[in-house]
Amino acid sequence: MTGTSIHLALFNLTQVEQLGAKTRVHVLAVLKPSRDGLIQINPTLVSDPSPYHEITYPLGTVKQPGDGLSLSQDSTITGGLAENHTNTTLQNNITSKRDLQATRTFAVLRMLESGDNPWDLGSLMLNWKTVMGDDVIDWFLPIKRSPCCNHEQSESQFSVGPWVDLLRVKYGFLEPQNVRAGGKRFQRRAGPELSRAKTARRANRSTAVSNVGEASRPTNDSIRLQSLNSHARQ
Repeated sequence: MTGTSIHLALFNLTQVEQLGAKTRVHVLAVLKPSRDGLIQINPTLVSDPSPYHEITYPLGTVKQPGDGLSLSQDSTITGGLAENHTNTTLQNNITSKRDLQATRTFAVLRMLESGDNPWDLGSLMLNWKTVMGDDVIDWFLPIKRSPCCNHEQSESQFSVGPWVDLLRVKYGFLEPQNVRAGGKRFQRRAGPELSRAKTARRANRSTAVSNVGEASRPTNDSIRLQSLNSHARQ
């Protein structure tokens, strides 16, 4: 029992999550950056069709991947009178000004590989401390509340680790240099992928800059047309 508890704490798992931990694939709702933020990270991904589902709060539409179509959600309770059903639907379709300002879009993403634990903080010591506490005294006298139960993170109810950052890098939600530091196991897995992501970001940015330059540069046809207009006016 003691060995199992230590193992679960080192990998930041619960007994339920331990079942099939190596083959399980977690699905997360990741906050999507604003359009301006996406343009700064990777301009090409803004124009491309999104390969994932999107959920926007307040609930109104769910965007499907690829085609950009949206399916309206009906949050009413069926089985009642038709008049009450219509009134409830109209009330749900009315979005207040405050709700419009608080709109958030989440992308539904699957972890990159089976066995990736979103709550693995990147090192065994960090996982141990988030369960047992920061002080050595707390490890042997577990009187205080466990840090993982504080729910002080605005990003998630429980703290997430660099595996989620690697997922965000793949879909252009995060710069590769902003990935949280991880242990040796994470560095071996993420090193090649982060290098490829950095190379792709540089290539996409240079392509975007060249396209802007070509768009702003006058073509030969436009120059020839301007010269003909000037001669005609003379």
